[in-house]
Amino acid sequence: MRAPAVVGVIVIALILVLVAVGVALFNALGSGYLGQLFKPHTVMMLDLSVTLVERYKDAQGHYPETLESSKKYLVEGEIFPDMDFMGPLKMGERVRHFYYAPTEDGASYYLFGIGLDDEPFTDDDVYPSKSATEQSDGFVEPEINA
Repeated sequence: MRAPAVVGVIVIALILVLVAVGVALFNALGSGYLGQLFKPHTVMMLDLSVTLVERYKDAQGHYPETLESSKKYLVEGEIFPDMDFMGPLKMGERVRHFYYAPTEDGASYYLFGIGLDDEPFTDDDVYPSKSATEQSDGFVEPEINA
């Protein structure tokens, strides 16, 4: 074979490999499989969110109406941890945020990632770590809808 023919075969092989990798990546993103890789990061961000709402409660006497309200209690160098990275990543969709809801009297709250199905109160929801929730007087682990 001549050198141009060899180069042509190599280029075609590389294009086929790139297409195969692209298809596999697209399928993995759509299925949510890659979201599972971010579960430890999501738990870490939920733990930071628990810390923030506890700071808010210490200062205000009740839990915030929104997670965004606790933003003013960030310590220098901290990031605002409200993004849920667990769900399927689909082109054109908005960034998902954690599910946060105080109880009616502001004495407790729900806080979790809504998981791959994009529905709260289901069995794939992601929660803060046990050590973080033990530091909170108000965290409520929700009952799961069957």
